[in-house]
Amino acid sequence: MAFRLRRPLALASVVTATLAGAVVLRSIFGGNGDAPPPTATATATTGTAAATSPTAPAAAGAALTATTSPLEKRVFAAGEQVTVRHGLGFLSAADGSLETWSFPGGDSTFSSLLASPDGSLLVFNANQQDSPYIIVERATGRAMQLASGIRPLRGAAHGPLILVAAASGGQTAIEVANLTTGSLRDTGVTGEPATEGLTSPDGRRAVVLAGDALYLFELTTGAVTKLATGINTNQASIEALPGALGFALDRSSEPTRQWFTWEGVEKPGGIGRGAVSPNGKYIAVAWSPGRIESFGEGGYAAVSAVTVVDRQPNAPTAQFLGAGLVGRALSASGQAWSGASEALVIEVESGYRLVTPAGQVAAAFDDPAHVLEPKPSPAIAGLLGTSRGTIINTARSQTIAPKYAELPWRAEWTTRPGELAVQLATPGKGRSWPEQVLPFEARPGSAATATPKLAARAGGACTPLRERPEPSAPVAACLAAGTVASFAPVDPGPDQGLLPIAGRRDTTGAWLRLKADGDEGWALASGFDWAK
Repeated sequence: MAFRLRRPLALASVVTATLAGAVVLRSIFGGNGDAPPPTATATATTGTAAATSPTAPAAAGAALTATTSPLEKRVFAAGEQVTVRHGLGFLSAADGSLETWSFPGGDSTFSSLLASPDGSLLVFNANQQDSPYIIVERATGRAMQLASGIRPLRGAAHGPLILVAAASGGQTAIEVANLTTGSLRDTGVTGEPATEGLTSPDGRRAVVLAGDALYLFELTTGAVTKLATGINTNQASIEALPGALGFALDRSSEPTRQWFTWEGVEKPGGIGRGAVSPNGKYIAVAWSPGRIESFGEGGYAAVSAVTVVDRQPNAPTAQFLGAGLVGRALSASGQAWSGASEALVIEVESGYRLVTPAGQVAAAFDDPAHVLEPKPSPAIAGLLGTSRGTIINTARSQTIAPKYAELPWRAEWTTRPGELAVQLATPGKGRSWPEQVLPFEARPGSAATATPKLAARAGGACTPLRERPEPSAPVAACLAAGTVASFAPVDPGPDQGLLPIAGRRDTTGAWLRLKADGDEGWALASGFDWAK
């Protein structure tokens, strides 16, 4: 999939960074974009990672036992053909090398291989009946097999430590597994985990929803703090806030999320829903009047906008119409924000835009199929990792793109600066993406409004507002050029979902449900622009 990076001439390059060593963070409006590209120094190696015995091997039949790693490690230098098709890859922004871990013979199986947030542990399961989990330490190749009934919570891991859920006698206990010693430490917490957990940036603490409570664990000591109880885990989730802000507990029935620091202190007032910037100053909030009914695979019609709000005065700083937040940036994790909080990635009809909180467009990524989902590096400014397993350096207009045997479809940054974890797997079918039916428009400062409206376009006859979303339906009103219309979504009914219906798309185009001058009806989106 080809894509194009464009940078508006009115803005300087985004930022530069020292990829190996100290990181230099600079403003999006300054900085030198002419630094030389990193030199590829990696050498390709092959061979199965050697399994080494832990310091204190577990006894036979114990919960953790030393085993031979089932994974093969290879390293491909920048520009070298990658021959591994299934597994995990770790792409380095410093030298362009790709370190892969795979299960030999896994091309024809459905084995699972995932990494811990810091990329230090690999969690493998053969996905066969009664197959145990095997945890491999990436730095040493040391492998430990978990006994039957024990599963790792890979999101709650750092270094050689990982929380596991051990089921026995009808109960599930949360314990800390130590790959160095091959031991388990009981935390005293029981209850089925509802999530894989989250880990603090420094790796000292982890948080897990288990049973009906929220727990904070000290990974090194096993100490536990109960932060909240009475939680319906079917209607709640935990989300990591970027940087060192902490994490949020989202109870779907509550208007705001509970906000906790990594020390376990709850912040008064909580935090609203949206993508929070790493410095805590901004929150990007998605808006939509509802869904547009359409059918088929591929892109689906959508109307949405993104508003950036300065949290302290609770005032909008910019609004981006005809745009949406990228992927899981809809959560609190803020994956769409750059590490320095000076830029945000949004999704538009033609691909993606890198925008500032002040409402300016800093870079454009043309990708009509919407496969890239660029995610700014949380540690190195100016770098974006894509779901196609590439790293874009916006300051240098440069892309690090390994020669994959098959193009990946998912990638995430690890907490190691400049390292992108890439899922090497054949993509599934049925992927979809939003196709905005109204044009993209950036509005800075005071031009940002809370509820977007539309204006009938000029050019000849008035725009018909019809009784039904059909070209032959009776006309309820004819809107003169400039007439302002608001969205008037309809209730889909109890069996049709929770989102209201804001429109329908058929072969004639996208019909929007609108209200103007006391009249209500359906009109084609092509007859409107955003109202000023």
